[in-house]
Amino acid sequence: MPKSTLLSAELIADQIALAKKDPRLRTNFNLHSDYKDPVQRFLNVLTDQSYVQPHSHSQEDCWEGFIILAGELCVLQFNELGAVTDRNILSSQGPLYGIELDSSQAHSIVSLSKQSVLFEYKQGPYDPSDDKIFPDWSIDPEHQLSMTYLNWLKSAQPGETCQLS
Repeated sequence: MPKSTLLSAELIADQIALAKKDPRLRTNFNLHSDYKDPVQRFLNVLTDQSYVQPHSHSQEDCWEGFIILAGELCVLQFNELGAVTDRNILSSQGPLYGIELDSSQAHSIVSLSKQSVLFEYKQGPYDPSDDKIFPDWSIDPEHQLSMTYLNWLKSAQPGETCQLS
């Protein structure tokens, strides 16, 4: 029988500390035992100086879910041209605690508080070589304009498209 994993305040504090030291200013803590598992489960920890680059997933009929454990963050969904189609704020204080979305549509997450901790689950298996598809209009967090893009993501509203020059 597999060992139980407790999602404790200590584990969350440890992951927040790791995210603050990580060059990407975010980290994951896997709960699944293998990338071949049919459901991938993990903690996704972000600071307010990081974001998950807008992406979609290559699997057909795929889904992905987020449940907030600490902090506040924004889940954005985009159309094929990069316009925001949906914006949802998840907060550990409510009123919205989670979302499950069709992850074949481009989406991103960005922390609105100093740090945010999500329980994330998605359809497996996971193959890092072809899991994510990054649209041409999305900005890599390593890009020189990433901080401008981060600030736009934090306030982007449905119908808006980021116009970086």
